[in-house]
Amino acid sequence: MSDEGSWGFKGLKDRALEFPAAPNVEPAPVGRARVRFNPATGELEASLDGAPYETVQVGATQTLSRFFPANYGQNSGRFRVRIQGNNADFNYTFVVPPEAVTVVGIDMIAYSTAGGASGPNKNIDLFSEFGGDGQPRNLNAQADTGTLYTIPPVNELFTIDLLPVFVGVSPGDRCGIEIDHTGVGGNIAYLGINVSYTA
Repeated sequence: MSDEGSWGFKGLKDRALEFPAAPNVEPAPVGRARVRFNPATGELEASLDGAPYETVQVGATQTLSRFFPANYGQNSGRFRVRIQGNNADFNYTFVVPPEAVTVVGIDMIAYSTAGGASGPNKNIDLFSEFGGDGQPRNLNAQADTGTLYTIPPVNELFTIDLLPVFVGVSPGDRCGIEIDHTGVGGNIAYLGINVSYTA
């Protein structure tokens, strides 16, 4: 290559790239990188100055989240929530974002609005159903009726981990969750569900 600052491509399988020296950056001794496509792995590989080829990371994944407010609610302070009582149950719905690669968390965000709900060993049962396009809505049905929860003091935000009843959930799945109180001793305000995922 004769023009500094230009890119040169040689061949189809094995491409040679020249990287000009940037201002205030010490150039590599030879200043030449070789990039190739490995058909066996489907990945780009690079070698600098004759070093062994290594896989090139073209793009990094990122962790994102999507929030789904409670399906029905009332006001609590400046929040819009669904308040469930001592022995109440209610259903919530959400969709796993279709661009998700891996779901890393499904959390219900909540806080207690009555002192009786605060404390240890609170029996909250979880029942889920989920499926994708063209599948029965209850293709997958899971439950957790054994976990006991510690509810913090009134108005202190906390989360309930819903992922244990969404094992195998896939991008684009439509999801329903029933949260069932059994003698929790007071009211809990549910804000909605936060889905965390990589994309």
